[in-house]
Amino acid sequence: MIITPAFINSERNKKAGEEFWAFRLSNMGRVICKRIETTFYIIAIDTCFDLYKH
Repeated sequence: MIITPAFINSERNKKAGEEFWAFRLSNMGRVICKRIETTFYIIAIDTCFDLYKH
């Protein structure tokens, strides 16, 4: 998975922990994000369903 360096090198990433969340958008793709408290930060949009295996 490719994550933008701006997020990796930030205080947000340290607060977000190790868990990723993924939301499927029907056949259009998935949104991969990390959650900090009640805010979800979008990390990637996977339109080809190939960023990770189920």
